[in-house]
Amino acid sequence: MNECTVNNPAARIFWADAKIQTKDEYGYDIELDADGFVSFSSEKRTSSTINKEVNTFVWNVTQIESKTTGCGVAATTVPVTVYTVLATPTGPWDPLDSTSLAGYPYPVTDNRMQPWVTVLETITSTAWCEGDATKEEAAATITKNLYEGGRFRYEPSGPMVYQVNTTPPYFNLTQFHNQLTHPSPSATTVGCADMAWGVVVLSNLIGDNLKVMILIGSTLVHTGDDPSGNPIYQDRLVTKSILPIGETTATTKDWGYHAVAWRGASGSSGTVYDACLKVNDGAAWKQPINMAFANYESLLAISSINIAGFYENFFTPIHRLD
Repeated sequence: MNECTVNNPAARIFWADAKIQTKDEYGYDIELDADGFVSFSSEKRTSSTINKEVNTFVWNVTQIESKTTGCGVAATTVPVTVYTVLATPTGPWDPLDSTSLAGYPYPVTDNRMQPWVTVLETITSTAWCEGDATKEEAAATITKNLYEGGRFRYEPSGPMVYQVNTTPPYFNLTQFHNQLTHPSPSATTVGCADMAWGVVVLSNLIGDNLKVMILIGSTLVHTGDDPSGNPIYQDRLVTKSILPIGETTATTKDWGYHAVAWRGASGSSGTVYDACLKVNDGAAWKQPINMAFANYESLLAISSINIAGFYENFFTPIHRLD
């Protein structure tokens, strides 16, 4: 809650999740709701790239809910931080917190889906996306930082850590962001969906529209025998040599599925952002960043990969941080 100092001693203005306490033109005390966002225009242009700046605004309030304030009440705010993003945030973010997903049990105005200032503070910093001019550039920065930051280590056989499979399921952005910003972290184990959701949630906060895509393999692997001794085979995604996040030694993996961040429609024309691993093109290790699916498929797997579809209805980071 921010408090504005006003030159009229009878009036004190509180805005953003608070009340406006002032007097009307007849001298009567009035109290008005000021919950939610306050929209205003400014002659100053914002940056054309992702940016954060701190300004002090001078307000001249001339009318409150059709009630005039006479000659106007001038107010100078405390410093206000302005975050410049590339477009309106997209799912799981809902800046107006005005709609709910079909079947989603929480109220439509519960503040869970509004952009989190604490996360904006991180990803608009110089160490992250400050200065990035396109969505592709910002998503690349986020994917690279997640992989190279030394805060996560891949654990393919363990459960997801930040993707919490309750009813309804959710991505625990609070814990994920705490790990990103801890002053002296030790690497925590993660699964592929943890990192895919991390890329999607952070990128879409600055206006991108990425989604989580599920990929499955087509390599028949003997996974055991039935009670009669007959062999059981399953389609698996068997990789070529990869460099998993948090590891320095190349290895191969055998997955039931793999989750990635995805740009575009559900089909072979999409592109991949994979914060879990690097692939090798024969000359160097490369992180899949806006990589064409056909190229990603040929570098990652020993056989073809099937596009299973977007991971829907696993949407909102319901544990608020700020």
